[in-house]
Parts: sequence; C-alpha cells; structure tokens
Amino acid sequence: MNKLIPVLFLSLLATLSGAEPRAKPPSPPYVRPVPEGSAWGVKIVAPAGKAGAGKGIPVQMTREVGGDGRQRGEIINADGEKILFFLVDGYILQKYDHSDRVALFPAPPAAAVGLPDRLRSPAFPDLDWVSARTYQGTETLNGEPCHRYATGKSGERGDREVWIRISDRRPARLRSGATTFEFSPVRARPGEMMLPPPFQEALKRLQAELRALKAMKTRQKP
Repeated sequence: MNKLIPVLFLSLLATLSGAEPRAKPPSPPYVRPVPEGSAWGVKIVAPAGKAGAGKGIPVQMTREVGGDGRQRGEIINADGEKILFFLVDGYILQKYDHSDRVALFPAPPAAAVGLPDRLRSPAFPDLDWVSARTYQGTETLNGEPCHRYATGKSGERGDREVWIRISDRRPARLRSGATTFEFSPVRARPGEMMLPPPFQEALKRLQAELRALKAMKTRQKP
C-alpha cells in the first residue's frame, strides 16, 4: 500500500498541473521521399492582405519527377506570371513565360530559407525539422487521418506546423510562419522527363562548361 502512495501523488500532481501524456511518435521515416515517376500539386496561401495582389507572390505550384529522376516544376504567381523550371543533375534551369532566356543556377537545399528557394528545392519544402521531438499527435484534416508536427507557439515568428498523411507519410498541409501550403496527394507519372528545346540547349551549354571546368582542374593538378 505504501508503495502506491508516490505513484498516486505523481498522478495527482500531473492532473492538477494540466500536464498531458506526450503522444508516441510513429517510427521513421516521418516524411517519405517522392519516388521517381511521381507528380503532385501545391496551393500556396499568402499572408492576409497579400493574396491576389503584387508581383512575384506565388499562389500555386505543380511538381513532377520523371522516371529518370529529373524534376519539372511550374510556379504561378498572383498576377498570373508563370515560371517553368527543371531540376537536372543538381541544377535549376528556369524560364519566365514572358522571356526567351533560360537561367541556370545550383539547386537550393531542402532547408532553404527564402520562399522562392524552398519551392525549387529537390524535396518537399521546409520539413527538415520534422522529428520525434516535434510530434504532437494525430488529427483529421479534410477527412484524412494525419500525424501533426509543430515547433514554436502558434502566431510566433518562425513557428511551423505540418500535417503528414498517415496513409503515405507525405504532407497534406504545411504552415510556415504566415504562409500555408496545401499539398495534393502524390500520384503516378509514367515516363522520362523530356526537356523543351530551349531547356535542352541550356543544358548542353551547362554540361559543356562543366566539362571544360573539370578539364582545367585536371590540367592544374601537379
């Protein structure tokens, strides 16, 4: 009987303090990577007062991964401007709909800070913080059971929360600060990723420059 007193005391103390037992997180991986031959869409909700106004504010994005691992993305801004880009061998090839120029630059990491970089990262944006430590339990979102993860307090600068579908371990909704991302389910996309002619030419120039750089470094070795 005496042995039960400490246990009962601790239980009573937890009840009075309002403490709740911490939800048990699922086993890793907490977020499954997207396989080759997949496609998905993202609706982006900007902070209040900005949606539908101003240039350069993304409101929608589609992403595809070909069977060869190459990725295609299209971003639509609030003013109707479209940005088409491809992720090939660690580089972004990007073209605005009002321009003939294809820009080339290294692909940003999945943990990129700025919204434009996060949208072009190889993986789902801004999910490197998802872990057992940030697990909050299960919730139903739009009729789908989800695992919920969060960091910081709601409304704080830099706070984040995400709902991961239990069925496939991929995001359904991500709120990062004042921006919300609504993800469609990942679907199959057969076939390799074919580049339009302007992007093919840009890729050829990039590959030629990389070969020349490699040859120069080889010649410089003692």
